[in-house]
Amino acid sequence: MHVGLSELYRERGDLRAATQHLLKSQELGEHTGLPQHRYRWRAAMARVREAEGNLDGALDLLNEAERLM
Repeated sequence: MHVGLSELYRERGDLRAATQHLLKSQELGEHTGLPQHRYRWRAAMARVREAEGNLDGALDLLNEAERLM
């Protein structure tokens, strides 16, 4: 749910709220054991980094996501 909310906030340009939801998702996701969580989290955070103009950070996260997939 928090990953989805982060996407909505990112699309609206509220990168702070998007990041907050991703951090909450990361905190909760570590305990749920959902297999896709680690990949989805990194892909969503990469989109936030891209929106911030941090292309190197976005590529690093996408490379991590690819390894986890």
